[in-house]
Amino acid sequence: MSVATAKPASQGARVLSYAGALLETMDSALASHANVFIMGQGVDDFKGIFGSTTGLAEKYGAAFCINARQEDAVKRVREITQRGSDVVVEAAGTVRTVEQTPFMVRKAGRVVLVGEFKGYLNLEDADEALFFTSYISPVEYPMAVQLIAEKSVDVKGLITHRFKLADFEKALQTADNAAEKPVKIVITA
Repeated sequence: MSVATAKPASQGARVLSYAGALLETMDSALASHANVFIMGQGVDDFKGIFGSTTGLAEKYGAAFCINARQEDAVKRVREITQRGSDVVVEAAGTVRTVEQTPFMVRKAGRVVLVGEFKGYLNLEDADEALFFTSYISPVEYPMAVQLIAEKSVDVKGLITHRFKLADFEKALQTADNAAEKPVKIVITA
């Protein structure tokens, strides 16, 4: 089976790169919540990480800059938040950053481990935090895109909720509410 390339978007459709989607999502979160901040290696670089943070420091100000190579990132997060972060997204995949996540999240917070990662999670101090993974396989993902593009698989029935990007927080609340019976939530601009 050959790997198909994505078909061009239909006229009027909006297509974003992964970095562009991250930038737009973080911009929306920063605009609507005063207590949201972005931490990671390279976020203080005004060019941004692959463009995913470009312009955010200029737009919202950089109240804190944590350089994980030069200081204790867990200690700084605890100092800044007083209790740990509501949501920690670990996308670097290094043993060190993965192992730090249980110590950065607040009681009953959420940790997203993105991609492939190694390390051991000390969950003793994670106090009711929810951990989940997100991974796009370089093998299965192209095949899934091809099957969907060929209309061999009907995925419309999987979408249970749709939200605009401005309602991102409501989409997260819906995803976390079993009574809403969420399966797949689509967020569009």
